[in-house]
Amino acid sequence: MNEWKEKIREILQKKLIRNIFWLYGVHFVNYLVPLITIPYLTRVLGVGGWGLFALIQSFALYIMTIVEYNFIFSATRDVAIARDDLNRRSELLTGVMSAKVILSVIGAIIGLIAQIFVPSLRDNPGTFWLGMLWMVTLGNNLLWYFQGLERMQLAASLDVSAKFIATIGIFFLVHDANDIGLVFLIYTAANLFSIIVSLVLAYREVPFTRPSRQLAQDILKSGGALFLSRLLVSIYSTANVFVVGLFALPQVAGIYAGADKLSKGFSAMQGPITFAIFPRLSNLFQSDYAKAKILFRKSAALIFAVGCVMSLMFYLLSPIYTKYYLGPGFEETLTVLRILVPVSIFIALNNVIVIQWMLPLGHDREYYIVTGTTAVIHLALAYPLITHFGAIGMAWAVLLSNMCDFTLYNIILLYKGCHPFQGKILASIGRKS
Repeated sequence: MNEWKEKIREILQKKLIRNIFWLYGVHFVNYLVPLITIPYLTRVLGVGGWGLFALIQSFALYIMTIVEYNFIFSATRDVAIARDDLNRRSELLTGVMSAKVILSVIGAIIGLIAQIFVPSLRDNPGTFWLGMLWMVTLGNNLLWYFQGLERMQLAASLDVSAKFIATIGIFFLVHDANDIGLVFLIYTAANLFSIIVSLVLAYREVPFTRPSRQLAQDILKSGGALFLSRLLVSIYSTANVFVVGLFALPQVAGIYAGADKLSKGFSAMQGPITFAIFPRLSNLFQSDYAKAKILFRKSAALIFAVGCVMSLMFYLLSPIYTKYYLGPGFEETLTVLRILVPVSIFIALNNVIVIQWMLPLGHDREYYIVTGTTAVIHLALAYPLITHFGAIGMAWAVLLSNMCDFTLYNIILLYKGCHPFQGKILASIGRKS
């Protein structure tokens, strides 16, 4: 018994395991908190009010992709490589936060244009702009910085605390469909608290670098390809509820949103492992290819296994979720959920190929080509499927898009002779080190 305790203590002392643990903490809060509040909000706001909330949230999350600029990959990779250089870390911190200010303004301009042309946004201006304010604060978090340093405990603790306080606020302050904007305002306040404390703690250990246009431009330029890729991926992931709302009534968007929340929660369960290993692989591919190769193979097997387990659990829990969790009016959501079951497996496989292989090795261009192609295919599928089959049609579009992603990644890497599971490629990488 003592021997097992010692082994467990030894495992928990490893930095990578601790970061995975804390990233799971952030993940559970990001998905558990909405799962706690969803049954309350669907009943308090009604199907139409919930649909409007989900529509604005989906649009805001898509615009947040612009504000985040995929720094979770590009800046995390840079911080991981420069973790021992305090001056470089300071430049990255200031440069990224300066760039996010510029990107937030661009996001607001896009929001203004969307409000003019989208009836649901135009008819609810106050709620819409509170949703956009929430988006800006959510997109300016510092998780990328602490993740690059593999020090997630503090950032995760702040994020978890803020989310739980916000959840309590929703139950106490939100009472009917007129309070949709208040939900966004509560989450905005929680995000601001987390950002301010994170910035103070970050600048306590690195020298302050004055913001400059040049720093922001350098950061934006270095992460440009990854940003475009993430923006395109969001078209067939984050923006799906908004796309449904463009071609159908808010009630139909609400039906799809009910399924989308659960699907994303299960699909993202392998995310903490993926993101915790990414900075380690980025560092190892620069210093020790042999160790990187071993870590890649282990993480690939683990992430795929998690994706399969999540898909099975997703299938088994779908009827209970629809009947008892969402409540009356969401019966069609069960069919949508059943179609989305395999998505968790394809997302796990795609993350293995992209995050554990292509990005650490700098295959940003190939990532961009695949995501661009899939985004076009997804939009081409979405319009006819939604107009004919509603929320069920969007579920088919999402599944087919993820299958397309997986197929194209494999084709392009095999064609270029750099597929991760080609033994000769892995061996040649090891010799280059």
